[in-house]
Formats: sequence, C-alpha cells, structure tokens
Amino acid sequence: MSEEKIRISKDDLKSNHVEEILEQQAALSGDVDYLHRKDPPKTKLLLSSWFYLLIAGFVGALLAWMIIEPHFDDVFRVTGVIGEVKAGETIPGLNVKAYLITINGVNVYATDENTIVKGTDQEKHEIKTISDLKPGQYAYAAIQDGVGDNSGLAVGIQVSPTPFAAFSDKSLKDQSNEKNLWSLFIFPLLGALIGLFIGCADGLLSRTWMKAVKAGLIGMLIGAVGGVISMLIAGFFYGIVGFFTEGAGMDPFKNTGAFLIQVVRRTVAWALLGMTMGLGQGVALKSKKLLLNGFIGGVIGALLGGLLFDPIDVLILSKGVMDPFRSADVSRMVGFTLTGAFVGLMIGIVEQISKDAWLIMTQGPITGKQFIIYKEITILGSSPNCEIYLFKDPEIDPEHAMIVKIHDGYVIKDNNSSTGLYVNNKKVRESKLRNGDKVQLGKTVFSFSEKERSK
Repeated sequence: MSEEKIRISKDDLKSNHVEEILEQQAALSGDVDYLHRKDPPKTKLLLSSWFYLLIAGFVGALLAWMIIEPHFDDVFRVTGVIGEVKAGETIPGLNVKAYLITINGVNVYATDENTIVKGTDQEKHEIKTISDLKPGQYAYAAIQDGVGDNSGLAVGIQVSPTPFAAFSDKSLKDQSNEKNLWSLFIFPLLGALIGLFIGCADGLLSRTWMKAVKAGLIGMLIGAVGGVISMLIAGFFYGIVGFFTEGAGMDPFKNTGAFLIQVVRRTVAWALLGMTMGLGQGVALKSKKLLLNGFIGGVIGALLGGLLFDPIDVLILSKGVMDPFRSADVSRMVGFTLTGAFVGLMIGIVEQISKDAWLIMTQGPITGKQFIIYKEITILGSSPNCEIYLFKDPEIDPEHAMIVKIHDGYVIKDNNSSTGLYVNNKKVRESKLRNGDKVQLGKTVFSFSEKERSK
C-alpha cells in the first residue's frame, strides 16, 4: 500500500483556512492560550494613525499655502525705467540719508549698507553699487518696507539690458495693503485647515461621516481661534526679539547669533500655533485623552516645523546667500507642509505611546485598522453613532456590543444582539478580555491588545 503524499501549494500557504481550523480546534479543546501565543496582528501602514494624520496635516497645510501664496509676498516688487537718481535724500520718518531712485514713478530709497545692487545695463556696463545707477536703465526693485503711499525702502535693485516683466499692476500702496491684510490670515488659515483635515481624518477613514464633519469643523474653528491668539502672542514675541536683533543690524544671513535667534523666534511662534491644531477630535468626542494627545502632539509637531523652517530656507534653498529677488514661496510651502505633517505625525505617535487598549480588525472592510479604546464605555455596532462603527456587515446590530473599562482591565458585553458575540470562537454574554483575544461580531473579527500592567 503506497503512502499518499500531501501537497501544499503557495495558495495554501497564503490561505487563512488552516489557521481558522487550528483556532477552532483550540477553542473546542479549551486551549485558549493558543491565541495568546500567536504574534499580535500588525496595523497596516496606510491605516496607521501616525501615517494618515501626517498626510492629513500635510494636505491641510498645502491647501493653506495654495490659498495664501498668490496674495502674499515678503517684498514689494517694482519694475520699470529709472527716472532719476538723487543722493543725500532723507527717508521719510526715519531721518536717515539715502539715495532716492525713481522707478516707474515710485520713490525707492536705498543705502549702500542695506541694499544689494547688481546687473548689467544696456551698454553692457556691470552694475555693482548704487552710484552705478543711471536714468534710463531698466530696473527691478525689491522693497521691504513702505515709507509712504508711493515710497519704499529697497533691499535690492537689479538692472538689466532689457526691460523686466511687470510683477504686479498694483500700486505700491495697494501691494502694501494686500500684504498687510493677508499676513493677518496666515496663522488662522493655517491652523484652521490643518485642524480641519486632522480632525476629520479618522472619521473619513472609518466612514463615520457625521463624526468626520463634526470633528473637522470643530478642529477648523479651534485651529482658527488658536491661530489668532498665537499670532498675537507670537507677533509680540517677534517684535521684542526683532528689536534687539534687526535694530542692532544683525542679519541672519551674515550673523550666526542672529540666525539662531531667528530660529528660536519662529520655533516659539509656531509651537504656540500648534497647541490648538490637534484638538478637534478630542472636543468632538469629549475625550480628555484625545485632547491631551492632540495638544502634546500639536505643540511638538509645530515646534519641529518651526525649528526646521529657517535652516531649510537660509542654508538649503538660499545656500547661505541673501537674495532679495528670490521669492520665498518654496520656503513657505516647505515650512507650512513640514509643520502640518509633523503635527499629524506627532499626534499619531503620542496616541500610540499613550494608548492602554486597542482592537485591530483582522477580518472586515478595513482589515488592519487599529481602534484605540479611549472611553470608559466603548460601543461597537453598525450605527454611525457608535465609538467603533462597523459597516458592510448585515449581521451586526446598531449597538451590538460594548467594551467596559474596569479596575484591572476591560470586559466585553453582548447587547442582546441578534447574532451574538464570540470571544476566541466561543459565544459569550460577557467576557474579561486578555491580550490576543479574538473578538467576533457578525463576520467582523478583531484582535484585542492592551499594555502590560505593572504587578
């Protein structure tokens, strides 16, 4: 009698059928420790909170940048033909002597100490200093501050043998008003959109649309209010520190101390903004733990974003050279999106570090999704109002089961469901949960985990 060979295909190895049979046999024999000896399931990358919150923060910040950037610039840009050049003119309101260069009807004040001059004129003469500027040359001035309706202080003047394209058809006064107006919206809009996307991310992923809308709107409102408050505090802090740096002639591009102070200024300002960016979900779900996670993660994330903003701008994008003609749009985009991404990332990391108990879906529509248990009572069911909303499973009741936190762990209870509750393949009315327990409602299956408790 020949022995029959057992053949195992690759499909057999990938199938969960063998594992299911072993679990059933373990349950029938009373060997529930079989499940607890297995390695706990892992959360999928795309369903990990740190990952999707990172993406949410990034997208919110990018959207804020896309809205703000067309209306905001660090300098006012004027192009045209030089009408006249005068030396020894007094800058209005400053009592400082400077050159007065008229470009396209705009009065541009410049000094050798604070204005970079470069270029080549129509006669191929190299232009290096203000004294090289002559009427009739094509010029482009980058103006840092306005000193009147049609006057400003230039940080850079560039000359070209051909005319420069116009950057704006608006007057210097209109450019100044637009910049001042949009500068008021930067922090509130950034805080609002990062708060919106981070607040609604988990609800969207879990398909609890009302939860997503509620948490998102609350996150947006709190983020906007926080943006206004942090803008005021940060503006005050910026002003004081700036008085001792810029007022002393300290240029972040030339002075290491000034550069470090600028980094500290921005880091503090952005950390203040981050305090409110992650609070939406905690407020919407009335969870103190989510509030704390959002607060800590938001502060750390925004702090990291602010910390990297100037090193990236000055050392990488500008390569350590002050260029008043270079737009800071890329720097702002990098700074905004890094801040949004770091806020989401750190909220997710803090959430993972501080969690006590959680379920990972091992069978169902979002297999690999982790559900952290925050509340004393957590309802599982097919109703969107449940803390853990289970969709696409007709065998699950609106409020199928609940997980209750007790003094030494967690208990799961059946809510008189029509199809029952199963723990480790056994139908139960109530069961104390252990690490590795398999929990089944309808066709949806979870693995339960909790932190080791100190003995």
